[in-house]
Amino acid sequence: MISESRKPVIVAGLGAARAGAGEAVTRLADRIGALLATTLPMKGWLGDSEYHVGISGLYATRTAIELFAEADCVIGVGASLNHYTTEHGYIFPTPATSRSTSSHRS
Repeated sequence: MISESRKPVIVAGLGAARAGAGEAVTRLADRIGALLATTLPMKGWLGDSEYHVGISGLYATRTAIELFAEADCVIGVGASLNHYTTEHGYIFPTPATSRSTSSHRS
């Protein structure tokens, strides 16, 4: 799915920051040409990336929202893709296929 994507978006959140995954997330965005956004609690994190467009959700810029609407693949990394991050599903288009992979540690 990711390799076939033409306009991917990565949404990184608090979980990614706590895991120290900033560099890995930035490298992935660079490698696949993805826009990079963060959740509201992580506003400004990873802002040095040339693909960074700010936050995803209610407080996203109009430009970011327009770019998100073109996404054909949304990758959440340590982020809850809840109604705050997706603006109740308004920001991202409805995908034809949706997959979720989650790993929880006890």
